[in-house]
Amino acid sequence: MQQAQYNPAAVVDPNSFELRRCPFHPNYHVEVFCPKEGLEPSVMCIKCYLDPEISKKFNDEPLLALKDIIVKSVDKNNGKMSTQKSQLLGDRMESLEQKFLEFNTRDYLGIFERHVESQMKKLDQELDRMRDSLNAFREKFVQFYEKQLENLKAKEEEIKQKVTHYIEEKEEADQRSFRSLDDVLRELNTLTDFNEYQRFIKILYKKSQYSSEDEEGSSLKKIIDMMTNMRTLTANMKTIKIDTTILEGEQCFLFECELM
Repeated sequence: MQQAQYNPAAVVDPNSFELRRCPFHPNYHVEVFCPKEGLEPSVMCIKCYLDPEISKKFNDEPLLALKDIIVKSVDKNNGKMSTQKSQLLGDRMESLEQKFLEFNTRDYLGIFERHVESQMKKLDQELDRMRDSLNAFREKFVQFYEKQLENLKAKEEEIKQKVTHYIEEKEEADQRSFRSLDDVLRELNTLTDFNEYQRFIKILYKKSQYSSEDEEGSSLKKIIDMMTNMRTLTANMKTIKIDTTILEGEQCFLFECELM
């Protein structure tokens, strides 16, 4: 007798299971999840998200149905992505890694630091003739460049953190593979700690994002946009040069480009 093939998509029914009760309002079941970072609680019942103190925290952030997140986390095609989808996600990861390697080898901070050094040397040559009276004035330029360097360093560190976070989340989501809705619910039912339950819901949400065929990779796109913006900002900052006409009888120092 030929065994019937198992089709997980056929048994995914959001009305076939109940979600757990809210730890803050035991008479109600949790129903929605808010993906806003740092929001507590992020998994809520109707009493939670109607509470004025809680609702003002998530404000205009979207509220997503937990059942939709759980159902979408079930892997289709017997737990395996289609070849086309798998290739698409692989290409995105490869593109991010390549762009980050290219970005990291450019040494944007070093380029800007050398530019600052050359500009300050030019200024110092003129200031030597009037050091005592212009030291305080020079300090303003130092503070300006230091502020820009700090800004670039912060942006570079943020990019590195986001790349690391994206890769870690992607790997964690990929390690969670569910062939059926029963598998997802079984995992959920083993989590007795509510914080762990919330964390698992977040993983399911990320997983549904990564596996959605119409998803344009918003997290990945934001990271790549940040790298592009830093390249542009560094290029713009390199155009800021110090005009020493004040030392030639003019009335003031001028930056030769408009500050952004």
